[in-house]
Amino acid sequence: MSAADEAPVFPDAAGAAAWRAAVARIVAKDSAGALPAFSTDDGIPLAPLYPKAEGEAAQAQRAEIGCRIVQRVDHFDPFEAKALAQADLEGGAQGLTLAFDDAPGARGFGLRARDAEDLNQALGGIYLDMIQTRLEPAPSDAQAALRFAQVVERRGYDASLIDADFGFDPVGDFALRGGAPRNWKDEESAVAHACRALRERGFRGPVMRVDGRRHEEAGASEAEELAAALATGLAYARALESCGLLDDASKGLSFTLAAGVEILPTIAKLRALRRLWALVEESCGLTPAPLRLHAETSWRMMAARDVYGNILRGALGCAGAMIGGADTVTVLPMTATLGLPDAFARRLARNTGIVLAEESFLASVADPAAGSGAIESLTEALCERAWDLFQRIETAGGFPKAVASGFWQDVLAASRARRRREVASRSRPIVGVSIFSNLAEAAPATLASRPAPFAPSGEPGALPCARDAEPFERLRDRSDAFLGRHGARPRVVLALLAGEGGGAPSPAARRARDFARSVFEAGGFLTQDDGEAAEASVFAVCLCLGDAGSSREADPAAEKAVRRLHAGGARVVACGWPGEAEAELRRAGVDDFLFKGSDAVSFLQRVWTRKPGP
Repeated sequence: MSAADEAPVFPDAAGAAAWRAAVARIVAKDSAGALPAFSTDDGIPLAPLYPKAEGEAAQAQRAEIGCRIVQRVDHFDPFEAKALAQADLEGGAQGLTLAFDDAPGARGFGLRARDAEDLNQALGGIYLDMIQTRLEPAPSDAQAALRFAQVVERRGYDASLIDADFGFDPVGDFALRGGAPRNWKDEESAVAHACRALRERGFRGPVMRVDGRRHEEAGASEAEELAAALATGLAYARALESCGLLDDASKGLSFTLAAGVEILPTIAKLRALRRLWALVEESCGLTPAPLRLHAETSWRMMAARDVYGNILRGALGCAGAMIGGADTVTVLPMTATLGLPDAFARRLARNTGIVLAEESFLASVADPAAGSGAIESLTEALCERAWDLFQRIETAGGFPKAVASGFWQDVLAASRARRRREVASRSRPIVGVSIFSNLAEAAPATLASRPAPFAPSGEPGALPCARDAEPFERLRDRSDAFLGRHGARPRVVLALLAGEGGGAPSPAARRARDFARSVFEAGGFLTQDDGEAAEASVFAVCLCLGDAGSSREADPAAEKAVRRLHAGGARVVACGWPGEAEAELRRAGVDDFLFKGSDAVSFLQRVWTRKPGP
């Protein structure tokens, strides 16, 4: 079904028809003559045109106007962490996230604060009553909150005036860790005990955190991330209710979602969460109140190649979060995938949010997207899909049981596999990685190289954490290793076949050559248009066919080079859909085929496995 088939009816039908006709002249049509169909990861169609939203639909509401910029504190040394944090605050940040070592979000780094003194050193010179502080402890680490409480008491602050989010997320920890289920009743008791203890110390901010990032990084779509957030939040509300603290659920919980590169789904996802959680509160007998919503730009969308593209990805994610109604937002530095970001990368990330908030005014009203037909329609559709999945989770016994039984892992595995296929076929392109690769790029500096990534336990059922770009990046890493050993990158020879009657190559063959060049460079191969390279560096010869109907006559020089390189161990591949000629081409010595829509990652891996001649 095309997006045009889903289009709503417009009062001005003639004007809408004229607009569609203008679009059709610009955008390529499919075989049926309809406009191309676009949809979200949840299969929600995106129409090319929407009318103004009608009615007084419930609008997302921030707790207060504006959006704070929050910077991560993840340097392992307390003194270095303090210097970076002070620079962030002096540069315009309004909050800090203390990512402790072994925390999943620390990505192998993290602040090493073994006691309250270490934490006090890391927060030296910082006025805790003037900023928001978010804690990201290691799984099942309740001592991080205690250490922070001790620092607050040592400095003589009134705890009720400290804006702190303590970040306990035992359900998320269980999903991340995997393995055999533990007694959730014990977890419920721990949740209530942590909340009560911090309330007795005078803290009034959120104690429990519902963290959607863990599910997004495991492959969740927007609706699946929302359903996981709702189910986790309800599990915490039940835990509080069992201990007589249900009234604390509205202010005792905070929510964190990932902000991706696709801006419209990001906006709709954040808006949908506020609407859906209000329904949950009403069902629990609570008066709906604005939830505490934090957004962090998606780790899944980040690339470790051509990292300057991460600046744009971060800007899109940040813009979507602000328009969608986030109270606070964190933009990951562009070099976060390479190692510990330096002050310059942190400044770029910080200023991205500041420019969007202070110069573009994206967070200057409670709900900037209200009344937009496209956004309202997408928000409503996301609400419906997320609520349906949320009900399925509840039917399975609630989120802890859904994770323990493997139900939730199966849901995410299907979405993850679909996304991987789209990335591998380049139908979901990644600029600088799967398309427009630069084999001569120079990586920016970092304060420290990235250690081994956080691995919870490796037990069955543990949610994986992966970035979309990783399959192509592993191929590029292999190319770098080859360069280090041999002093040159692996090569692929692109052979343009002659046209009809031995004439010039057809335009289709030239397009095939450009397509092949892009794919091979994404896998770390240098390409050349002649066969003069040494056999030892040539992994493949690519015959650029163009299409099945084109002539496949080769000039004598090209044919001689192909035979020489093939004899030396190079794989012979053809770029172009072979059609009925596949059997003939394989008999002629073609080992593999590359065409639009094929799995480029698997193809490139096969090229790598064919070891060239000695």
